[in-house]
Amino acid sequence: MDLKKQIEAILFTTGKFMSTEELAKHLNSQETEIITALKQLEKDYLEKDSALTLQTQDNLFKLNIKKEFGFIINK
Repeated sequence: MDLKKQIEAILFTTGKFMSTEELAKHLNSQETEIITALKQLEKDYLEKDSALTLQTQDNLFKLNIKKEFGFIINK
Protein backbone atom coordinates (compact mmCIF):
# COMPACT_ATOMS: atom_id res chain seq x y z
CA MET A 1 0.00 0.00 0.00
CA ASP A 2 1.17 3.53 -0.79
CA LEU A 3 2.95 4.98 2.26
CA LYS A 4 2.00 8.53 1.32
CA LYS A 5 -1.70 7.63 1.31
CA GLN A 6 -1.37 5.85 4.64
CA ILE A 7 0.22 8.94 6.19
CA GLU A 8 -2.51 11.11 4.70
CA ALA A 9 -5.17 8.84 6.22
CA ILE A 10 -3.57 8.97 9.66
CA LEU A 11 -3.14 12.75 9.63
CA PHE A 12 -6.69 13.27 8.38
CA THR A 13 -8.19 10.93 10.97
CA THR A 14 -6.22 12.08 14.02
CA GLY A 15 -6.47 15.80 13.30
CA LYS A 16 -3.39 16.44 15.44
CA PHE A 17 0.27 17.21 14.93
CA MET A 18 2.40 14.08 14.69
CA SER A 19 6.13 13.50 14.50
CA THR A 20 7.89 11.40 11.90
CA GLU A 21 8.78 9.03 14.73
CA GLU A 22 5.11 8.54 15.64
CA LEU A 23 4.14 8.00 12.03
CA ALA A 24 6.97 5.51 11.52
CA LYS A 25 5.87 3.57 14.58
CA HIS A 26 2.22 3.44 13.45
CA LEU A 27 3.17 2.36 9.94
CA ASN A 28 6.06 0.07 10.84
CA SER A 29 8.35 2.07 8.53
CA GLN A 30 11.68 3.84 8.69
CA GLU A 31 11.67 7.55 9.54
CA THR A 32 13.58 8.29 6.33
CA GLU A 33 10.73 6.71 4.33
CA ILE A 34 8.19 8.79 6.27
CA ILE A 35 10.13 12.00 5.60
CA THR A 36 10.30 11.25 1.88
CA ALA A 37 6.57 10.51 1.74
CA LEU A 38 5.73 13.67 3.72
CA LYS A 39 7.76 15.80 1.30
CA GLN A 40 5.84 14.29 -1.62
CA LEU A 41 2.52 14.76 0.17
CA GLU A 42 3.36 18.40 0.85
CA LYS A 43 4.27 18.89 -2.82
CA ASP A 44 1.02 17.23 -3.90
CA TYR A 45 -1.07 19.56 -1.76
CA LEU A 46 0.80 22.61 -3.04
CA GLU A 47 0.18 21.57 -6.65
CA LYS A 48 -3.47 20.53 -6.48
CA ASP A 49 -6.50 22.72 -6.08
CA SER A 50 -7.53 21.58 -2.60
CA ALA A 51 -8.87 23.13 0.58
CA LEU A 52 -6.36 21.01 2.50
CA THR A 53 -2.70 21.59 3.22
CA LEU A 54 0.06 19.81 5.08
CA GLN A 55 0.93 22.04 8.03
CA THR A 56 4.31 21.77 9.74
CA GLN A 57 5.34 23.11 13.12
CA ASP A 58 8.53 22.24 15.01
CA ASN A 59 9.08 19.06 12.95
CA LEU A 60 5.48 17.97 13.54
CA PHE A 61 2.95 17.44 10.77
CA LYS A 62 -0.81 17.89 10.53
CA LEU A 63 -3.36 17.86 7.75
CA ASN A 64 -5.34 21.10 7.95
CA ILE A 65 -7.52 23.39 5.91
CA LYS A 66 -5.94 26.34 4.11
CA LYS A 67 -6.29 29.67 5.89
CA GLU A 68 -8.61 31.10 3.25
CA PHE A 69 -11.23 28.49 4.25
CA GLY A 70 -11.07 29.32 7.96
CA PHE A 71 -14.18 31.49 7.72
CA ILE A 72 -16.28 28.36 7.11
CA ILE A 73 -15.19 26.80 10.37
CA ASN A 74 -15.67 30.06 12.30
CA LYS A 75 -19.37 30.37 11.39
